[in-house]
Amino acid sequence: MDERFVAVMRGGDLPAGGEDGQGIRPVRIGGSTILLARLNDGQVVAFAATCPHQGTDLELAKLWDGKVRCARHNYLYDPHTGENLQPTLDHRPENVWKLRPGYLPTYPVVEQDGWIHVGPLNPPPSAYDPALEHRPPDAQPPPDDEPRPDQPPVEEMWVEPGSTFELRLPMSPLPGYSWQVEVDGPLVVTEESGVDANGPELRVRVSAGATGTGLVRCGYLAPWDAEPSELRHYQVHIAEP
Repeated sequence: MDERFVAVMRGGDLPAGGEDGQGIRPVRIGGSTILLARLNDGQVVAFAATCPHQGTDLELAKLWDGKVRCARHNYLYDPHTGENLQPTLDHRPENVWKLRPGYLPTYPVVEQDGWIHVGPLNPPPSAYDPALEHRPPDAQPPPDDEPRPDQPPVEEMWVEPGSTFELRLPMSPLPGYSWQVEVDGPLVVTEESGVDANGPELRVRVSAGATGTGLVRCGYLAPWDAEPSELRHYQVHIAEP
């Protein structure tokens, strides 16, 4: 083992469990704090104690599918390489400067003779391009290949007064994204529940009041998105049969 590796913790003191936020442990090396976590496959990873996006304490982070998820904006990092996976991979390169995800500093780890040893800082991930994080001179990204219309198509529905209907909105398995649902007119959202039977989705139950017309507006976005990535509008006509 490289002599620069330092024993920081007994292996038995770091159980798997970062999925619920309880398995991430801080250690001190050379006056700096780094974090350790054991993934579900038994591997130990070591990474910086703060999120590169806005300096959030990652001791409050969780592990999701073997990735580090910041608790503040749900930014997702590879704990082996430090590469930002979300939101970077969900946006065009010319828009990354708005998000400034950076990369998460990581450290090599060797578990040997019952001890966890941490080595010197890893180099930045090969996919990281610091130039993408600088605001371009014109500050205007090029248009999308397929521009989204200003208004989404409206789906029309007919229901009876006092009835309840359900909308099913598909969701990404990645953390951070959620539907925001608003209603106008004689409509009331009575329940929202997540279901993961045939793929993750949000089921929204809406009650119709007196006769008239209402509108349900649904926007799908993450905390770092300035605008929803998907819009769905439902115009609801409430009338007697």
